[in-house]
Amino acid sequence: MRKNILVASIMLMLSLCLSAQQSSNSIFANVPVMNGRVVFQQFIPADNSLSADQKYSLLTKWAKDNYSGNRMVSGIRFNEKERSVTVSAKTELFLPTSIKEEDRKLMMNYRFDVSVTNGGLMLTIRDITFQKVALTNNQSISKIYSAEEMITDASIAASDEEKEFRISTRNETLAFVNSLYDSLFQFFSKKS
Repeated sequence: MRKNILVASIMLMLSLCLSAQQSSNSIFANVPVMNGRVVFQQFIPADNSLSADQKYSLLTKWAKDNYSGNRMVSGIRFNEKERSVTVSAKTELFLPTSIKEEDRKLMMNYRFDVSVTNGGLMLTIRDITFQKVALTNNQSISKIYSAEEMITDASIAASDEEKEFRISTRNETLAFVNSLYDSLFQFFSKKS
């Protein structure tokens, strides 16, 4: 009997450690390209005892709590029929001090969709662009870069004066998409 309790306790502790490790690891370590476009996609498990309507209700609560009223959000759409949420927003990326001072602050525009599936949620992050604003002769000049020209393996492989800038942008982008994943993962883990 003691042996069974010990084995069950060890298995429980191991599953808790693995669950915590999954949420803290970087789910997105690479920049995936699908049909020539940068698209991050990842399944997020959710409690199977929750109905699809309950999962969607929780998803809308998470989206409203995190994105409603945020000045960086340009649009948020709730689709009850498809049980999905789409958010269009932007965020500031702060690049390391090794980057030229005028290039350290970058705006990233992005869109993400979260859809309820049978076992959980599907997160898709897409339409990523970067905007660099430079001041020249007291005028701001904006330059927009696509994710495909900035953060893919092919763009990182190019050797030029912007390589370090692209690598830093890629690292900050991966940190951001991982934090978005973690936010959803943690929220739905608490509901299990």
